[in-house]
This record gives sequence, structure tokens and C-alpha cells, in this order.
Amino acid sequence: MKFSYVFSLSLAIGIGSLILGLLLSNPVDTNPDLNLDFSQIFLTNSKIHIDLLINSIISLGIGSILFICYQFFIVGILVGGASQTVGIYSALSFFWIHGVIELLAAIIVASIIPYVYINLFLLIVKHPSKLTNLSTFFKFISILIFVNFSLVFLAALLECYVAPLFVHI
Repeated sequence: MKFSYVFSLSLAIGIGSLILGLLLSNPVDTNPDLNLDFSQIFLTNSKIHIDLLINSIISLGIGSILFICYQFFIVGILVGGASQTVGIYSALSFFWIHGVIELLAAIIVASIIPYVYINLFLLIVKHPSKLTNLSTFFKFISILIFVNFSLVFLAALLECYVAPLFVHI
């Protein structure tokens, strides 16, 4: 199975959760903290992604689905609530710069373990003789993990140093 299939399914689940969060949001007090610490944001987001990988392995990928639902739902509630208070432009002014990259990283990390489990199952059931090609498979997984943490790093940089310049609240 291609990674793009698992990624697309994760994206669809995320968009559904985002829409649900937008629909269920209430006005919120918008007072973003613009004194952001890069190392704290990067380490916190990295810890979340490492915990997700571990929990997804333990839960056979179910943790990934819950993570995507939670992350996108919360973003929907925050953006929806802030837009009811200060308008959609002001609400998105802080989120869009780093949020798109952060959510892309969330989809990638949430897709990795289900992709591994699905493909290992298919490999064992349909093609047990190809188990010797696992090094190429895990090399691809390593690249995905590297891309994920690169995106987390980029999102933290943007959140700390670029997003505060665009806040219109």
C-alpha cells in the first residue's frame, strides 16, 4: 500500500475533525502570548510526536487516528472561536503561518505507524519471500520521520519569529 493512501485518509479524518471543531466552537478570549521560546516550542512538539510514535506502536495505530482527530478538532475550535470574537482574518493571522506546516507534520507522523502495520501485514500475508526487502522499507520510514521533525523545526521557527509579526488581534 502506498503512503499517499494512508496520508490521504489521515488528511480526510483531520479535515472532518477541523470542520466539526469549527462548527462547535464558541467565542473565546483572544490574547495570544507573543513572547515565545523557540526551544520550548520545538522540544514540546518533538516530545508530542515521539510520544505519538510510541503510543501508535503500542495501540496498533489507533493512537494516530485519535491524535489527528484531537489536533484538528482543537485547531477548529480555536480558529472558530477566535474568528467569532475578532473576525476570521485576525484569527488566522497567528495560525496560518506555522499552523499549516505543523498540521502537515501531524498528518505525516500520524500516518507512519498505520502505514508500517498495514504494509508489514500485507507483506507477511501476501509476499513472505519479500521480507528481505525490509531495509528499503525502513529507509523510507526513516526519511518520513526526518521530514516530520524538519517540519516541526520549521513550524517552531515560524511560530516564534515570523507569526508574531503578522498578528492582527
